[in-house]
Order: sequence, then structure tokens, then C-alpha cells
Amino acid sequence: MLLITVTVVNAQDDQNPWHLIAFENEEEVAFYNAEMISGIEATAQSVTVVLDNGKEFSHPLATTTFGFDPRREGTATTNENITVPQWNVHYDNGRLHFSEPVNGVAVFAVTGTLVAQFAGIFTEVSVDLSSGIYIVQADGKSAKLAVGASGNSGTAVQPAVETSTPVPIGLRSATGIKVYWNITASNSTMSVEIPNVQKFYFTADNSIVFTLKNGNTVELKDYKSLSFATDPVPAPISGWDLERTLQYGGCTYAMRFSGVQHTIVFAAVHKDGIAFRSTFIDGTDPRYQWVSNANVNSAMWNAAKANPGSRLSAFGSVAWGYGITYPTVMLTSHIIALVRVTGEESGSNIDTWAFNGKTNLIPTVTVINSDDSLTMSCKDINGKDHTHTFVNP
Repeated sequence: MLLITVTVVNAQDDQNPWHLIAFENEEEVAFYNAEMISGIEATAQSVTVVLDNGKEFSHPLATTTFGFDPRREGTATTNENITVPQWNVHYDNGRLHFSEPVNGVAVFAVTGTLVAQFAGIFTEVSVDLSSGIYIVQADGKSAKLAVGASGNSGTAVQPAVETSTPVPIGLRSATGIKVYWNITASNSTMSVEIPNVQKFYFTADNSIVFTLKNGNTVELKDYKSLSFATDPVPAPISGWDLERTLQYGGCTYAMRFSGVQHTIVFAAVHKDGIAFRSTFIDGTDPRYQWVSNANVNSAMWNAAKANPGSRLSAFGSVAWGYGITYPTVMLTSHIIALVRVTGEESGSNIDTWAFNGKTNLIPTVTVINSDDSLTMSCKDINGKDHTHTFVNP
């Protein structure tokens, strides 16, 4: 058995809508079609998923977490026994042949490069494969496939390869798929895109806590209800832009000048602009800056949207006292690109953040308070806690 980790791309469409996956003690126990969920009710003891056909299914609050996954239409209308048929695959004459119908086929080189992808249900697909080793994924399972110089292969039996967590591709409301998760808590309703969510759970004190794929964790107090929809709720008349704050805000290590200690930057997005707060790791010399929408170039948001993992930060933030400020969106890749509010771009090699595993990102916990303030907290590389509360301007 060859053990390889690859990045798998799963797409939801009208044949594979988003499903809510329930885990009890980290074991998958049920899955529900998001198109059919009318609500989720939480008490101090249990979490109940309510379907539009009137059926209800409860899970113990203390041991249950939830996630999302695009799965075949029509499944998970009840608590089903979860069985995934075993399949075999072989390759000849430019076609992959499956031993039974499979849903959603993706072919990867062993380096993780996507070679081909097919949405729908197939028993065979046409794909041109040169000799080499490939990873074939279908129905959430994967197999290692060796293609010889003759263009043929032996039969590959799944699962022969362990894959990493799928990274869904977001589809907007034009597809008719429910892709937004609208949560009502305290006195407001906010929207989160389902593809950005890693997992969530409820607490006994009536909070909902969810972790995003960008590493940020969010706690909403005084949970009331949630729903799934094709469109987000309207932006608030006043207050924070929570969708952008949760996706692009939080804590980062700022770009710094030589000889100056590392600086942590908190960032939050308001409907009227962007708020930054920076502090040295030792907690001294805090700085605050507000950048109005009039001074924010659209290039920042375009760059962030096109590069998953981007985070708002600041270039030269430790020099704010000297009147030099460059709020940016930092694109985490092999090169950290800095798209400033002016639209100007510059860059720095990721070795700049070698002390933090070559990333400027810091996992952040954000609590959305009932008074419309945001409390962000994180730990630096020394394990020291840093917290800041942004008050609604």
C-alpha cells in the first residue's frame, strides 16, 4: 500500500448539493441534504436537525460536531446507514473504467496536480494519461493507479491512498444551489459561505462556534436559529462587514523593518472601512489606524478573493509612529504579495516568516458580542495571549 497525501477538489452542483455531516465523538453518524434542512435547534442537552418534510433528528450536544460536504442528490433525507460501495478502476485505450457507477471523478498526478475532473455519475470517462502513477478519486474514495508505457494499467482497488480533506469549490447563487449559511444570534443575522467552513458545534451556554478553513474560529453568542440559502442576507445598515472580517480579518505578523521586533496586527472590516490594531509581541507600543472605504482600492478585495488564504495586515506597521503606513492584503503563497490600498503591489519571500513556519497567518478566535463589538484573541510564537476588542465606530 502506497500512502500519499494529495489535495482533492470536490465541487458541489445540482447533482451534488451541500450536505450537513454530523459527527459524534469524531465518528460520522449521519448526513443531511442542506436543500432540505429547515432549521437546527439547540438545547443544553441536544442539537436537533429539522427537515422540511417534518422529520427531526437529534444528536447529543456535548459530543457532536458538524461539517459540510457536497454529496449525491437525494441522500441523507433521514439518518441512514452510511455505506459507500467499493469500486475498482483500470485504464486502457484512453479511458478509465470503473467496476460500478461512481459520482464525481478526479484524477491527480502523484505531485497533487489535477489532471482531469468530471462532475456527474460515470462508469467510464475519457482521459489521456501518459505512463506514470496517478491518484483516482470518486465517491470520496481514492486509489493509486499505475499506467504503463503501453497506455494500459492493472486494476486499482480503492481505498489504497489516504487523501487530505477535500477543498470545495464555491458556486454562487446563479447555480440555484444553497451555498450560504445564514446564522441569527444576538440581535443580527450574518452570512457565511459554506465552502469556507471547516466545522462547527454548539455550547451549553447557547453559543455557536465555527472554524473556517483559513484557521480562524468564530463564536456567536445567544444563538437563535440558522438557515441555508442561495443568497446571503442583506448587508447590515450599520456595523461590521462580518463576512469579510471572518474571511480576511484576524491576526497576522506584519511586515517589519530590520532590527524591529515582531509585530502582531489585528484587522476587522467595517461597512465604512478597515480597522487595524498593532502591538509588539511584548505588548508595548500599540497602534491603531482606521482606513476609510474612500481610501481602499478594489485591487485589495479582488486579490484576496482570487487567493484563498489571504489575510488583511499591514506593511511597515511598526513604523506607524513615523507616519509610514501601508495597509495591505497579504497573499499567502510561495511569495507573499502585498496589495496596498493604492493598488500598488510588492512582495517578500515567505522566508520572512521563517520563525512562524513561513506564514504570516496566526489562528484567531473572534467573539461577536451582543453590543456589536468584536473581540479577537490569538497566541504568538511564544505562547503569549494577545486580545483586542474593536468597538463599532
